[in-house]
Amino acid sequence: MFIPSIAAWNIRGYWGILLEIATLPPKGNPISHLCYSLKLIKSSMKNVKWANSSALSKHLETLHKLQYDLLNLLHSDPYNTSIGHKLKEINQNIADHSSLLASWVIQRAKVNWIKYGEDDLKFLYSKIRARSSKKRSFLNLPVLSSQQKFSDGISKTIKHFQELYNPCWNLPRDMPVSLQEKISRIKIYESHSPCLIWDSKFKASFSDFIKDFYNSMPEISWANMLWHHKYALRYSSFTWLSLVGGLKTADALLKRNIVVNPVCSLCNSHIENASHLFFECSYSYSIITGIIYGANGLLFRPNILQLFVWITDSSNFSEEEKKLYLLITCCSVYFIWRERNERRFGNQINSSSTIIKKIKSAVIEKVCRWKNASEMLDLI
Repeated sequence: MFIPSIAAWNIRGYWGILLEIATLPPKGNPISHLCYSLKLIKSSMKNVKWANSSALSKHLETLHKLQYDLLNLLHSDPYNTSIGHKLKEINQNIADHSSLLASWVIQRAKVNWIKYGEDDLKFLYSKIRARSSKKRSFLNLPVLSSQQKFSDGISKTIKHFQELYNPCWNLPRDMPVSLQEKISRIKIYESHSPCLIWDSKFKASFSDFIKDFYNSMPEISWANMLWHHKYALRYSSFTWLSLVGGLKTADALLKRNIVVNPVCSLCNSHIENASHLFFECSYSYSIITGIIYGANGLLFRPNILQLFVWITDSSNFSEEEKKLYLLITCCSVYFIWRERNERRFGNQINSSSTIIKKIKSAVIEKVCRWKNASEMLDLI
């Protein structure tokens, strides 16, 4: 039985043939006339060019060639609207005929499936290979050759697929020949081991990349004291500014020719600078000794770095206690700096005990989230 393709239904010539045969006067009984009409349709379809896939393929090649020519014209004259309209029509025709060809292949495969079953699908596979432009020869299985050893056949099969999937560099055609030759000399090694090694490590992490990026910069000895695991960003940031000269103290403003009162606003007896504010000033020293146990036993009033070193080198503190006291130090820097600004610009004066309460409440809010919060809170 002849099964017309869906691709044929979309062509005007098919309807002309169908109408011409359908209008013929009936002969004999209805069933015999139907069979006779179907035979006429089949014979008529075989005599036209558009009833096979070769005609569609050739027409698609012609359309693609026209599309290529129009694209070249459009590149030379991009503002020509007539070329744009023609290219749009060609693109629509290519889409329609591609759909027709795909429909024809699908319908033909269905017919072969209905007639012969899954044992006769060579036609469909050949069309898929042709559409994919894969013109690779197939391997003959080693078992089909009696003159060849099975192991040799397996090795040849492995070699074939290695060349198929890992052949060589796939470089663009427009690349300079000299550059292609240089790249092609680099061998592509086939190995299961990692192909990238970072600083003698097969599995590098993001921290390794960061360390390598900052490798050329000088190492800061106090960085871990400031940016430890339990640091608070706000307090550590202000402490970092004081260590690198980022706070606008009186001496820093005078160096910029900004006239300000050079005397410390906390003790009113010394020149204000970062080292004096933290914690050589009598006001700030009374605050830090009122919070950190044992700080009043220091021989001299320390600055920030000296206090950091004393905390980290002390054998009387555990690791968690050291992190706590480092956090308290940074928090003290923040609130002492705020008190200095309030005295200079807001005319508000707070006692050292008031600042100590503010520091303790801020530290308690942070420490409450620690695992050993109950032990640490007893030290505050």
